[in-house]
Amino acid sequence: MRERARVKSAGFNLIELMIVVSIVGILAAIAYPSYRESVRKGNRTDAQAALTGLAAVMERDFLRNNGYRDVITAGLYPARVPLESGAQTYALSITSTATTYTLSAAPSGGQSGDRCGTLTLASSGAQGPTTPVDCWRR
Repeated sequence: MRERARVKSAGFNLIELMIVVSIVGILAAIAYPSYRESVRKGNRTDAQAALTGLAAVMERDFLRNNGYRDVITAGLYPARVPLESGAQTYALSITSTATTYTLSAAPSGGQSGDRCGTLTLASSGAQGPTTPVDCWRR
């Protein structure tokens, strides 16, 4: 009798492939929300830096004109974040009187789901929102 030589296939079977696909799917489901929150946190930091820079422009303009005005409409500061290039993540706005101002950065685009919402910075130095407490931490 002749014995047949068993040749083992050098590949993956369907069950092994499905196990690998499900593991990758589980890892992606865990990693993607964490990644999105990290991106939002970075964009939030850009908006905070833009508000701080805008406050510096407001103070310099106050020294020149002896009063606060909207330096965005005056063309002294851009109205969007990021300031350099890319998709707009925050829209900047100013509410001012001759002696006070409040700067706002409203989330837009991919940032619109941010848990902190609209960031504010007042001429007194008050920052908002106050809850959650880590919105202005770096």
